[in-house]
Amino acid sequence: MPAKGPTKRTRPSARSRPMRAVPPLTATEGEAEGSALLREVGGALGVLLWGALRDVMLWIGTAPEERGALFGPGAAGARAREVEAGLREPELIGPLLTLLLLVEQPAQVDPARVLHACRRVAAWAADRGHTATRLAFTQVVALAARDDARAAIDTARLARQLGEYPRAETWFRATIHRARHRDWESYVWAYIGLAVLYRATGNIAAALSVARRALAGARRRRLHGLRGVALHHLFALAIESPEHGRAYDYAWAAFEAYGDDHPRLPLLANDVATWWADHGQFARALPVFEAVLPRVDDPAERALVASNLARAAAGTGDLARYRFAYASALHAMTRPGGAAR
Repeated sequence: MPAKGPTKRTRPSARSRPMRAVPPLTATEGEAEGSALLREVGGALGVLLWGALRDVMLWIGTAPEERGALFGPGAAGARAREVEAGLREPELIGPLLTLLLLVEQPAQVDPARVLHACRRVAAWAADRGHTATRLAFTQVVALAARDDARAAIDTARLARQLGEYPRAETWFRATIHRARHRDWESYVWAYIGLAVLYRATGNIAAALSVARRALAGARRRRLHGLRGVALHHLFALAIESPEHGRAYDYAWAAFEAYGDDHPRLPLLANDVATWWADHGQFARALPVFEAVLPRVDDPAERALVASNLARAAAGTGDLARYRFAYASALHAMTRPGGAAR
């Protein structure tokens, strides 16, 4: 494709600007906080986790000197009975008993123990694919640990995964604020996360702007791997924008920044081959997809690459390769996390 001249930089629209407050735990207007958790887990365990979440949020939102009067005299006994009746998951016994201490001794419980318990609940939810539950407990950690950039960016990524874009943008912006001068990797990742978010919402101009910020930050701090990630995203954005003439430059620069053994290199190859396939160059793309597929293990990514391979095989009329790729894509989609694509 012929390269085009310099394009005028467009300011991100008002929709892309950071929000001032953290949205509630559910993005759907009119829902109670934690409703997504109740739907996802369900039953007595869902009610138990929802109650624990509300206890932690109330505790976090109360000044330390006022926490002693948070819960009534019978609250601890009622919560203990709920734990005994509703708990059927061994991995949750320890963290939920810790959060029970929060009700029994709200003024004395160690905040570090509370946050550790919330992280363990979030890890349990991650193992079971309960993304909304994982988001809820990750977010309370981020709310409590106000200098923790990693908790903030984890919250942002989960919210984006669930399509809760205003919440995700808020937490990516919070990560940038927390990470500046402290955690440059999280700082750059937050700008990359915003680029992915803006691309998903169709705001390519804003996505290009923050991807350039990510690239500049990675260069200044000599974060070579992250420089490759930023260039990779700039390639993906360039082919959807008036800058498509620079796409190959971005892709080649990303390849050089990644090096031969970077784990994201197969995904870069997949994206370049997808661009070829989008322009009908199926024979050119097919061997690339075939080379990438054995190097990708994540279920969602494997489903994507196998689907691309099936498309390229169909485009070349190769029935045997098409059947293999079709079966590989379906198998990947049945694995936990594979249906996301």
